[in-house]
Amino acid sequence: MHPEFMKIEADYQNMLNSGVEQYLMTVMSDLLGQHEDHEVMITPVIGYDFTVGTPILLTVAAVGFAKIGNVNVPLSIALWPLGEISSGMLGWADQMEIDPEDIVGTLLERKL
Repeated sequence: MHPEFMKIEADYQNMLNSGVEQYLMTVMSDLLGQHEDHEVMITPVIGYDFTVGTPILLTVAAVGFAKIGNVNVPLSIALWPLGEISSGMLGWADQMEIDPEDIVGTLLERKL
């Protein structure tokens, strides 16, 4: 396994051990609770850091499927560590000559 993915796996396990998994499962179960046939999985959200050229763990997401009639409807929620991601985005924005306030403002507007 590549060292980058070993670090992602370690970061992912640390996040799960911090209570993130329980929190996401609770929130997703509340959202899908009215549907009898539903399932929920926890998954890493991996991105690519173009500033250093390596994959990184962005956050952890819960992915659920509710059966409505004959259709499985997907729903996903993720914790978004705004402070950590924003600092990385600010550095990237500076290199790309993009106004950092636009990036942070967009994140805040979307409440990520």
